[in-house]
Amino acid sequence: MVKYLYSLCFILFLYSCSENEKEYKNLYLTTDTSDVYCFDLTKKQLLWHSKAENEYNNELTFFTIKGDKLIKAYLDCNIVQFNKFNGKKEWELKDTISSQHRYYDYDFDNIRYVMFSQYPAVYKDNIIFGNSKGEIKSVNPLTKKVNWIYQNPNPIITSPKILNNVLFINLGYDVISLNLENGKMISRITFDKGIPNEVVFDEDKIYVVTEYGSVFCLNENLEIVWEHKRPLEKLYINKNVFIHHNNLYFGNKVIIALNKTTGDLQWEHKLDNKDGENSLLSIDKYPDGIIVNTANSILKISKSGKIIKEKKFHNKQLFGEILSSGKHYFYTTTDGNLYSIDEELEKEEIIYDKINLSTKKSFENTYMYAE
Repeated sequence: MVKYLYSLCFILFLYSCSENEKEYKNLYLTTDTSDVYCFDLTKKQLLWHSKAENEYNNELTFFTIKGDKLIKAYLDCNIVQFNKFNGKKEWELKDTISSQHRYYDYDFDNIRYVMFSQYPAVYKDNIIFGNSKGEIKSVNPLTKKVNWIYQNPNPIITSPKILNNVLFINLGYDVISLNLENGKMISRITFDKGIPNEVVFDEDKIYVVTEYGSVFCLNENLEIVWEHKRPLEKLYINKNVFIHHNNLYFGNKVIIALNKTTGDLQWEHKLDNKDGENSLLSIDKYPDGIIVNTANSILKISKSGKIIKEKKFHNKQLFGEILSSGKHYFYTTTDGNLYSIDEELEKEEIIYDKINLSTKKSFENTYMYAE
């Protein structure tokens, strides 16, 4: 019995380490210039770089990794599949406004035709995405066959996401679910405040945060499980919604932690904003809590809200997301450097010094994924 308990403890220890201190081999990075980079983190070197060919692509869009493919959406309504190991283009799909669009008589005359913040989603052999003309589409990129189109009267500002073979999408004031096979609506919920962020999943629950910081936990039928109301202080939350351990974290000038199961407030931490540059840029995890970055600082915060470590920067500004890998954190700065820093936030190293960035605008300026 004792031997069994020791074995069980050892297995749980290994599982905990693999879950919380996972060290990644490759880092994929895109910026608000739409360039895509792949780095070998073990060798700390660039593997490949794809430069965006159209200068019009000057806002951040995302990508999806599936198998050995990286599928990247662009602001100019192009979607490109790369081989993730060598960066070679395998196909390109140019989205166009559908012929049926004009029959809906929606007013998009003053809306430019782009893709905002798309990944896209991948289902079977199809990709699913939305555009600024209110169309959500399922398309086979190889045959160019359009499987279905869902028409919406407002621009699609966040990417569709898949949970348990159902498509969920934020439409600004509504969240809807669609059948992945035919695009027909399954459920809808409407909110009285706008939702700037994409929907966030955890297990079988869906989380949305309004622009004023109210949080809603929904089930897969889009029924409210709990809600946490905030004072009318506009946070304009974008992608800074993150779940780790049993907490949901979000914020802008203040970082807020809620119990993800009940919605109860766990703690708040107000960021030092004396210079006006210290809004929350992103959140990632470390074993005992979260690591966050602002334009001039990195903070390690325990799951109970205690500040474990803070690193302030006086000679450079951070830009976009921070990513945790093993005992190191990776981030970019406005001078185009990709940095690594150790878990004590002391030893800093430049991994690459030619990241192509635009620092003129945008709430979110880089997107990183590692595996």
